[in-house]
Amino acid sequence: MDEIPKLCPKCRSTLTLLQGGLRYCADCGFEGEPPKASLEASARRSPSLFWFLLVSPAALGLLSFLAGQASKHDPAMSVFSVAIGLVGLPLALASSIYCSLWLVRRFSSPGSLNLLTTFLVLLVLGAVNLLIVVGGCAVGFR
Repeated sequence: MDEIPKLCPKCRSTLTLLQGGLRYCADCGFEGEPPKASLEASARRSPSLFWFLLVSPAALGLLSFLAGQASKHDPAMSVFSVAIGLVGLPLALASSIYCSLWLVRRFSSPGSLNLLTTFLVLLVLGAVNLLIVVGGCAVGFR
């Protein structure tokens, strides 16, 4: 985590905290940058992206399944079903990575188990997304 320096980086005198989190050096006039948002804060600000990426592989799997069902009447829909599945696989992988990182950053306490927790959540989300996309796409194959 980024800590705000208490000494001026130019002259090494004590910095004064101003309104808004800005630091100021009375000796040399240095004005520090306001504190940057941490990764945890950015994870808390993007729940809509999280939900979109969590649901999108299931939506693509359902769309692929419906296109596969329609391929009984129109053989061209079989190709469309497989194409949706091929687009869904990399999206499922990317969404699994993002969602597992988001979940661990949001609900896990910082420590040495974060990497293991992230890996386990990624494994579960990746397996579920893979089953959904492949299951939806499988109807298109004959």
